[in-house]
Amino acid sequence: MSELRDMFHERDARLAASLRDADEFDVPGTRTVVKRRRRVRAAVTSVASVLVVAAVGAGAYALAPDRAPAPVAVTPSASATPTPTPSISTSPTATPSPEPTFDDPGFAGTVTESEHLPSAEAITPEVWASAGSGWSLVTYQERWYDGEDWPTGPQVVYLISPHGDRYQLIELPGDVAYEVYGWEPGATAATAVRTSGEGLAPEAFSTFGTLDLVTGAYSDGTEDIPEGLGWWSRLTLDEAGAPVFRAGSLGFDSPSMYFTLDGGTTAAWPPAADLPVALSQVQSDGDWCLLRTSFPDGSRAFDCADGDHTSLLRLDADGGTTVLHSGSYNESLGATGAATVVGGHLVVEAGQAGYDWCPTGLYELDGGTLTEVPGTGDEVHPGPSIWRFAGSSGPVLYTEVTAGCGGDSSPRVLVAADLDTGEWTELVPFPSGGIDIVDSVTSVVVVP
Repeated sequence: MSELRDMFHERDARLAASLRDADEFDVPGTRTVVKRRRRVRAAVTSVASVLVVAAVGAGAYALAPDRAPAPVAVTPSASATPTPTPSISTSPTATPSPEPTFDDPGFAGTVTESEHLPSAEAITPEVWASAGSGWSLVTYQERWYDGEDWPTGPQVVYLISPHGDRYQLIELPGDVAYEVYGWEPGATAATAVRTSGEGLAPEAFSTFGTLDLVTGAYSDGTEDIPEGLGWWSRLTLDEAGAPVFRAGSLGFDSPSMYFTLDGGTTAAWPPAADLPVALSQVQSDGDWCLLRTSFPDGSRAFDCADGDHTSLLRLDADGGTTVLHSGSYNESLGATGAATVVGGHLVVEAGQAGYDWCPTGLYELDGGTLTEVPGTGDEVHPGPSIWRFAGSSGPVLYTEVTAGCGGDSSPRVLVAADLDTGEWTELVPFPSGGIDIVDSVTSVVVVP
């Protein structure tokens, strides 16, 4: 250790002697040299200090026992299995529902504009596909007398909703009369009859045919229309709400023929199967009796006339009879006419029958009491009216009302009346041309 100090002292002495031997000292140089010397001395001192510390450290380390720390045994830990990042479960993207598609039968999609037609809209595939129970198929053509001739307006086939929305399917030629008698929703053809010229009476028809509602083409059928003694007409409705037609006379010797239609084929109406026997039970000494309708229990209602007196009789299956209504022709509601049963309601045509034998209103008969059917008053059709049952759907009765005894002397108005709620809807209104229009609604088919 002393040898190290002696070495440093000797080196410092040599350095100091070299500084004293310098020849020139001016002020600036002195300052410079002094500064340099101080800087050098500081540097030397600093180096010496470092060496001393290093020497002391080295000596201490040499004198210290061997304390090298034993290597720390590091047990390698098992590498942690990385926790999987939770995946966000997203709900599967909902597949949008495809827009419903509707078959397009190919209707023209046009509306005929005329002062001799009711307002309507063009048929669309969506509306066509939605037609069902309570919808009606209607042919419409106005006819009037102009003082010399009988001109007619356009002839159109309408599809009408239960709410009275009218949609035009097709316009038909105006010089040929068409009437529809059967149709099912979705079918582009309807059971119909066609006649031309002046032969517009039912007996002029020869066969039931098929009317194409898209093209207007008509095909003659093979089913002959029953030939009555003079005329045939819509009488009542069967249990399904479909029309029952009658052909024949009112007399006992020539009983009427009753039939229904199914796809252009006629079928005998079951309640009229034993008609001669039934008539003998209710006719008694009366002038005539006419089967009017049947009840769900199999009993039937007959309208019988005796002089100026008329009665509506119910004939039970066991042969017993019940008087449902009785009166004279001169009474306000003494005369009864057409009758039908809809949704448990007995509906009859009743009024005062004078020389023209025309009842003037439609009423529900319950326990001998007559209550006017909603929507069948003068607000629908002015003047004396007679009614035709067009069809029914549930408790809703569809009726055509027209004035006059023949039923063809003024326009028909089509009305749907709910017999449960008392609400009614005018499906085809009274023509804007007024009472001078003698035809308008020419036929109706109601979907039960």
